[in-house]
Amino acid sequence: MVQQTSNNFRVSPQQQRLWQLQKGQWQSTYQALCVVEIVGDIDIALLELSIKNVVERHEILRTTLRCFPGIDLPLQVIESSRFQLQYADLKPNNAQDWDEKFNTEVQAFTSKKLDFEQDSPLQTRLLRKSFREHIFLVSLPALYADRVAVEKFVQEVGAEYRRQLQDGDQPEDPWQYADLSEWLHELLESEDTESGREYWHKLAVPSLNPGRLAFEQGSLPSEQFTTHAVTLTLRADTIEQIDSLLDKYKTTYSVFLLTCWEVLLWRLTGQSDLVIGVAYDGRKYEELQDAIGLLTKYLPLSSTLDENVQFSEHLVAVNQVVGDLYKWQEYFNWEQFFPIEADRSTLLNYPYSFDF
Repeated sequence: MVQQTSNNFRVSPQQQRLWQLQKGQWQSTYQALCVVEIVGDIDIALLELSIKNVVERHEILRTTLRCFPGIDLPLQVIESSRFQLQYADLKPNNAQDWDEKFNTEVQAFTSKKLDFEQDSPLQTRLLRKSFREHIFLVSLPALYADRVAVEKFVQEVGAEYRRQLQDGDQPEDPWQYADLSEWLHELLESEDTESGREYWHKLAVPSLNPGRLAFEQGSLPSEQFTTHAVTLTLRADTIEQIDSLLDKYKTTYSVFLLTCWEVLLWRLTGQSDLVIGVAYDGRKYEELQDAIGLLTKYLPLSSTLDENVQFSEHLVAVNQVVGDLYKWQEYFNWEQFFPIEADRSTLLNYPYSFDF
């Protein structure tokens, strides 16, 4: 048995879940990626110093994940910073040349495999497009950061850069992710939080059977999981109609799109009972708003769709459930619904998810 010491800590419930998925049939390393356009004069040395200062403030940005004999999960080990800002002057000849060079750089940047026991989790690269134009690439493994965390990191680097220019006051010490990890475990284990966990115990979640999509093709065991994106642009009059609907039913774009997603899946699969994993960023409390680390959970939203129910009625119902899930999000534990077998050979996941 490995004992916890002053600089190593157990992983959070969110990290535990994602680690198990990555060790299962999906071998790709998930990433939280951000691309930032910088227009204007920039002091590269000062930018690198600003990033290093942010890394020093947040232990998770200089933490490795170490596997020890006799335990299934790694431990968080807080290290000294190994961060280095990568830089490349692409010197494009024209717009097409820039596109080709930029795409090559992004592909190389995102395809790098990290050694969680040795490498710095934070990867950055500054690309020079012209004298006053740069692109700043930021990548963190999803085991370390979610989408909100990467956005907070970029914002904090910008604030630190301005502070250095203006010789401003030192910021307050942030919450450290290792401390948050222990707090998240306590929420799932303490007798004092039993009422929160009881909500999920009482929640009836149907089967995760995804059904079969039209024109769906099976994947080969040797195929590696890759992501793809489809972009759709809404017309101005469509947006106006949506805004009117949201105002009428006192709801949000997120709930509206989630409801649309449910209806689309219902039509494509023919299944009226659906379970969708809905992302909640885990920052319900004010003191966690600026936290950097993996806090997002995908919570099970269960719905039964009926052709006799109008879209507006279903929208209202989804809005109510989304609010309930938000209230109890920190008490959810995946293994409450689907316990993992002792050999961890079978890991279930949501067939469909939603994030906004």
